[in-house]
Amino acid sequence: DGAAYVWGHALRGQLGLDLDAASVPLPRYIDALSREVIISAAAGYSTSLFVNDSGDVFSCGTCKWGSHGHGRNVMIKSPQLVAELCGKRAKRATSFLCRYLISPCCSGSPVSKVSCGFGHSAALNRDGTVLLWGCNFYGQCAASGDVIDIPVQYGRLTRLHLRSFFA
Repeated sequence: DGAAYVWGHALRGQLGLDLDAASVPLPRYIDALSREVIISAAAGYSTSLFVNDSGDVFSCGTCKWGSHGHGRNVMIKSPQLVAELCGKRAKRATSFLCRYLISPCCSGSPVSKVSCGFGHSAALNRDGTVLLWGCNFYGQCAASGDVIDIPVQYGRLTRLHLRSFFA
């Protein structure tokens, strides 16, 4: 039915429940996503990502490397739209990344899947392009620099039409 349920460690806001509990032992419905039909989700160390049926991405959590798409060292306790991954379809730019957007990666292609690593995240667009952002200490985002503040397209995969991937 497209509903999102979460449980587990909750101290970093990564469950999107807007509560101060250390953990949630049983599955709980995310009220903040009640108007969305969720088709894909991913959980990293301190970030969670959710994709709705329109291809919009919502995220929550805390990460000093910005893996949730709302800047560094920011706690997001309730899932928020990651405007940069909506491209031209975004109604308004609300997040940190959009204010510094200099990459043409946000073409407006809807996202189909997301994946999270320890401090980085990835999105697979319906057109097959892959976007990466967050911690890049070991080359996780296939770009130069230790932290990738804005989603960057991974160019080596442009000729492949991916259906799935993992961060």
